[in-house]
Amino acid sequence: TDIIINGIEGMENNSRLNTFPKEIKVNVTNRGTEPISDVDFHLQIYKEQPFEPENYLCWDLESCFLITWDTWSADGDQATWYWTEKRSHSPTHSYACKPDYLGTYEASSEDYLILHDWLKIPSIVDGKTVYSAVLNFSYWAEGEFNDYIVTDYGQVFVEEKTNPGYLNLIPVSGKLYDTNGKWIYANVDLSDWIGEEIKIWFGWFSDDYLNFEGMYVDDICIQLGYTSDQPLVFQGYKYADFGPNETKTITFPLNFTPDEGIYFIQVYTDCDDCLLEGNEINWTIWFGDVCDAAILDVTAPDEVEMPDEGYTVIPIEVTVYNNGTLAEDIPVKVSANHIIREQLFYDDFEDGNRDEWTDAFAADDTTGPTFIFHATDDDANTGLYSGYFGQGNHYIPGMAQAALSPELQLPPEYNHIWFEYAAKFAFADDYSGAYWGLFPWAYPFSLIGWYWYIPIYYNTYDDAFMPILEDPVMNAFLGWWPSTVEGWQITADNGPAFQNKLTPGAYDNPFESGDSPNMYQVDITPWLEHYQALGYVQDTFCVGFFLRTHSDGSHVYPSWSGLMIDDVSVWYDVTGAEVWSDTQTVHLEPGDSAVLTFYWNTTEYCDYVITAKIVLDCDQDPSNNEDTTNVRIYEQIYEDNYDELSYEDNTYGLPDDWHIVEECSVCPQNHFWWNGQEELKGYRTSANDILQINETFDWTTASQVWLNFSTWFQLEHSVVENWVFPGAFDYAWDIGIIEISNDSGLDWYPLDIVHHNSSGWIDLSYELVSWAISYGLNPSTFFTDQMHVRFRMWSDSNTEWKGWYIDNVSIEVDGTQVFFDDMEDAAASADLWFHMIEPSGCLWHVEDTFGNGPTADWFWNGDTTGSPYNGDPWLAWIYYEIYVGPHTPGDTLAGFPFGPIHWFVYDTSYNEYRNKMDEKLIFEFDLTHAYEATLTFEHNYSFADENDYGLVEISTDGGATWSAIKKFTGNSGGNWVGAGYDITKYAGGDVPVLVRFRFISNETGVDYGWLVDNVSIDGKVDYTAPTITATLDPADPDGNFDWYKSPVTITLTADDNVKVAAIYY
Repeated sequence: TDIIINGIEGMENNSRLNTFPKEIKVNVTNRGTEPISDVDFHLQIYKEQPFEPENYLCWDLESCFLITWDTWSADGDQATWYWTEKRSHSPTHSYACKPDYLGTYEASSEDYLILHDWLKIPSIVDGKTVYSAVLNFSYWAEGEFNDYIVTDYGQVFVEEKTNPGYLNLIPVSGKLYDTNGKWIYANVDLSDWIGEEIKIWFGWFSDDYLNFEGMYVDDICIQLGYTSDQPLVFQGYKYADFGPNETKTITFPLNFTPDEGIYFIQVYTDCDDCLLEGNEINWTIWFGDVCDAAILDVTAPDEVEMPDEGYTVIPIEVTVYNNGTLAEDIPVKVSANHIIREQLFYDDFEDGNRDEWTDAFAADDTTGPTFIFHATDDDANTGLYSGYFGQGNHYIPGMAQAALSPELQLPPEYNHIWFEYAAKFAFADDYSGAYWGLFPWAYPFSLIGWYWYIPIYYNTYDDAFMPILEDPVMNAFLGWWPSTVEGWQITADNGPAFQNKLTPGAYDNPFESGDSPNMYQVDITPWLEHYQALGYVQDTFCVGFFLRTHSDGSHVYPSWSGLMIDDVSVWYDVTGAEVWSDTQTVHLEPGDSAVLTFYWNTTEYCDYVITAKIVLDCDQDPSNNEDTTNVRIYEQIYEDNYDELSYEDNTYGLPDDWHIVEECSVCPQNHFWWNGQEELKGYRTSANDILQINETFDWTTASQVWLNFSTWFQLEHSVVENWVFPGAFDYAWDIGIIEISNDSGLDWYPLDIVHHNSSGWIDLSYELVSWAISYGLNPSTFFTDQMHVRFRMWSDSNTEWKGWYIDNVSIEVDGTQVFFDDMEDAAASADLWFHMIEPSGCLWHVEDTFGNGPTADWFWNGDTTGSPYNGDPWLAWIYYEIYVGPHTPGDTLAGFPFGPIHWFVYDTSYNEYRNKMDEKLIFEFDLTHAYEATLTFEHNYSFADENDYGLVEISTDGGATWSAIKKFTGNSGGNWVGAGYDITKYAGGDVPVLVRFRFISNETGVDYGWLVDNVSIDGKVDYTAPTITATLDPADPDGNFDWYKSPVTITLTADDNVKVAAIYY
C-alpha cells in the first residue's frame, strides 16, 4: 500500500481566499495494489504570527570594572587585551589587543578576550522558539600581511562547555587583520549552538617582527531570531478505508469562524505504508478579503526638447490594477523629482600618465609580473591620451593582471551607481572558459593582503578582458553578479576605432545595446548589493579592468593587439526634491485595470524620475504599489547654428628674413628689400619667404597693368653632369618667384621666376593683361577687385648664396601710377608691405557641391576644382627649361608651349587639402547659463596618413588655451558619420565657449580632407538665480535698540532649481 495526500480541493498552496471555508476537503489516493482499512488523517490549522529578530544580550564595554569579560596572555608576557578609550565604535570605550602604554602590539603575541561566564544560547524565549543565533560586533584592525601571507591578525572562537579548554577552541571567523582605518561591523553565526552553553573568545596573534596598532573590539551582541508563533486554532481527525488505486476526498467540517490572516494548514497520516513520501502536506493560505492595488506600468517620453518660449507638456500614462478582492476607489499619485547625479571618479588620461591606477596581479600571472598598463597617445576616445594594456603595439602572453581605480567611498544614499568607459580592443578569442568569481590578488609592494574561507574559482577565455569590482578592504576581486557563471568576458576585435562597442563573436559581452555609440555603461548597483549581503564592499570599492592572456600562441592580432580604455568614470544618482505631483482616483472592480493619463506642464530643464504610487490606505501589499520611469528635459541650445564663425591659419605670420637694408658691397648706397641674414652673409637653407604689397587692387576695368621693379640676385646654381639634361647643365637650385593673386591671397599664379646671377641690378617690367591672355586666362573674369602682388624667395636644403634684392617697385594702371616704393623711408615702407614665411592658407569654407553633405551646405577644408595651387617654383623652372628652352627673367612663364605651366606645376590638388596645413574652423557658443551640454556633429573625412589628422578642441578662456576633445586619423570609409561628446565640464563659465575643428597636414601626401556639418549643442540651461535666506537664533534681539548682547547663530540657506555648489559669506 502507498497513501498519497494530493492536496486540498479548492485551494492552492501560498494562495489567498476571500472567506474561510466551512470545511476542508483533502484529496487522497491509495497508489498501492492492496486495500487498506482505518487510515488515520490529521488536520491541524495554525495562525501565523511572525516575530522579528531581537537583541538577546549586549555588552557596550563602557564600564571600567567589566566583570563579564576576562583577558589572558597565552604567550606569558602579560601584555594582553586592555580596556581603552584610544579608539571606540560607540560611544567612548572599547577593548584593545594591547595596553595603552604600547604603541604597537608585542611580538609573538597570543592574547585572548574571553567571556567570563558560560552563555547558554536558549532554544525558547518567552514561549518563542529560537531558530538562529548570531554574534555581532564592531572591530578595527591593523595587522601585518604580505602578498599571500597574513601574519598578524585577530580571530573569533567558540569554547563548548561539553568539550572545554583552550586546546579545543573552534574558530568561527576568518582572520581579521586590516580594516583600512575604518570600523567594520561583523556577523558570526552561532546557530549550531542553540540550546548549548558556550564562551566567546577574541584572539590576537602576531609573529616576531613588524608590529602595528592591532585590533579593537566594541559593541558585542548576541541576537536571536525566532520562529513564527503559530498557535493551534483547529484540529480534526478522520479515518477512511481505501481499495487498490482508489482516490477519495476526506472532509473535515470547520465549526469556527477565524479572523482574517495567514494560516498554516497541516494534513498528515501515520499510516505505515510502503513509501512515507507524500504522507503529509503543509500549506500556507491567506483567508479573508484583500485590499490590494498595483501599479503595472508607468510610461513617459524618454527625452523632451524644451521649446524656445513657454513650457513643455509631459504626458504620463499609468496602468493601475485592482489586485484585491474588494471593489475600491484607488488613488494614484504621480510625482516628478529631480535626479541628482554626482561623479565619484574620472580619468581621461589627458595628463599623459596613469598615476591614479594601481597594478594588481593574480597567482597565475607568469609575466614576472611585468605590468604593461600605461598612458599612450596612439589613440584616444576623447582628447589625445588613453590607457593601454600593451607593450609596443601588442599585449604579452601569460597575463593575469588588472589596473584598479583609486579607493572610492560609497555614498551614504544612492539609487544607482554605474561605471562608464570607452574601449578599443583586439584579442585572439581562444576559449578555455569556466568561472569568474571571488579571486585573490597579489599586490606588489605588499599593498593589501586577503583572507576568506570560501572556495575561490576563476577561468576565462585565453585572451579576454572584463570590467571588475574590487573590495579594497578585504582585497577581494568580485566577479560580476548576477549573470552567467562565466561573468562578463569580452574578447575578439571591436574594430579600429573607439567608436564601436559591439564585439563580433563575443561570448559574454554585456554591452550589446545602448544609446551611446562609443561608451560602455555598467550598472553596478545589483553587483554591489549582492556582495554587500555577503559582507563585502561595506564602505569602499574600486573598479578596474582585468586582462587574461594565454601563455603561448600569437599575440600580434591583427597589426596591434591589447586593450585601450579611456574616459573612465563612476557616477551615482539620488532622488532630489519633488517639483510636481498630481493625484487621480479610479474605481476598479476586483481583477480590473485602467490606464490613467497625467499631464505635467514644466519649464525646467533637468533629468527627472517620474514615480507612480498607490496611496490606498487599506493596501496590504506594498511591494507592488510603485513604479518609476525617467524623463530628460533638455534644450537644443544650438542646432546647426552658432553665435560667431571664424577661420584661422596657424601658419600665418611666422617670422622670415625679408627686411630693408641700407647698402651692400655690390650695391648702390640706397635702401631696398633683402632676403637674407647678416650673420650668414646670405639667405638661409629651406627658405620659403614672401614679401607682399600691403594693398588690395581693383583691376576689373583695367586695359593695361604694369608691374615694374629693380632687382639684384645671386642664387645658388651649379653644373651637374647628366641629371635631367644630357651632358653637363647649369642647374638653378634656388629660385625667386613673382606671383599674382586674384582672390585676396588664397591662390597664386606664377608670373615669372629669377635664378642664377643677375650680374648687377636689372630692371624688370611686366604687362599683366597681355600676360593673362598668353596664359590662357580671360582678363574680364581673371582681374577682380581682390588683386595682390608678392615676391617669394625659395631655397633648397643645401648651400646658400647671397640672396635676392628688390627696389623701386611700381604699379601702373592705364597710365596712372597706383603704387610706388623706393624703400628710402624705411618706416613708411614697413607700412606698405608685409612679409612672413609663406603661409599654407586656410581652406575651410562653406561648400554645397563636393561631398554630398546631409544638408544644403556644409564646411570643407579642401581645394575647390579649378583653383590654382601654390606649388614648387623649381619645377616651374625645370619644366620651362625642358619644354621651352633657357629661361631668362623677364620672359614670363606664359610661354609654356603645352598650355600654361601653371596647370602642370601648381594646380595639383583639386578636391584635396594642401600640404603643411594648420587651419582652424572656429565656432562660438554661449554656454554661460548651461549646466549640461553635449556637442554633436556629422563629418566625412579621409586623411593621407597618420601624420595628417583632425582635432576637435574647446576653449573656455576666449582661445588663450585649448583642450582636445577628439583626434581623428585615417578615414570614415567615405561615409558621413555622427559623433557626440559630453562637454558639460566646459559649460557654465563667464565667457562663451569656442569649439574648433583644427586640421594639420605634413609635407607629403594629400586626400580629400575633412567635411563637417550639423554642428549642434543640446543640454540644459538655468536662468533662475539661487535664493538665499538668513535666520537668526535667537530670532529677537535681547538688548536695547534692537541690538544683541548675547551670541547669535546665523544660518544661511541656499536653494536652487539645479544645484548649490557652495555658500560664500
